[in-house]
Amino acid sequence: MIVARKVLVTAESCTAGKLAHLISEVPGAAKVLEGGFVVYSKQAKMRLLGVQRQIIADFTTVSEAVARAMVANALERSGADLAIALTGVTGSEPDENGNPLGRLHVTAGLPDGSRIHRHCEFGSLSPDVLTHAALQMALLSALELLGRPKTGTSPSPRRT
Repeated sequence: MIVARKVLVTAESCTAGKLAHLISEVPGAAKVLEGGFVVYSKQAKMRLLGVQRQIIADFTTVSEAVARAMVANALERSGADLAIALTGVTGSEPDENGNPLGRLHVTAGLPDGSRIHRHCEFGSLSPDVLTHAALQMALLSALELLGRPKTGTSPSPRRT
């Protein structure tokens, strides 16, 4: 499958920039990687990416709503053709809102509003394993979104 070249931006919380770093190691990455937002804290999500305080209050930072807002705002602020957002709990304990270790929300999106979202519950694995799983889900989501037929087929339930 040949995928048209897209300019990519990342919006990372739980992976703290590792996705952008991983992509940057691929030969030719400078042609497609616009940059990345590392928004580890609530304040960074609001200040750097413009995630609305009410969304965080209503859903917590580890939620589909926040991942989708991260994608939308990263696309808007960067002008990129593709954004990938990750938010989750990949450390060694649940977060301050009670989100359990291993909970992950990944959204990949295009400026036309096309989105793929994944909600994963990996459980109590080591931080390295959880981060690796998050990176795999992010790349898989982006590839699936870019490979999605433009017309003629209905999306599967996880595609939105």
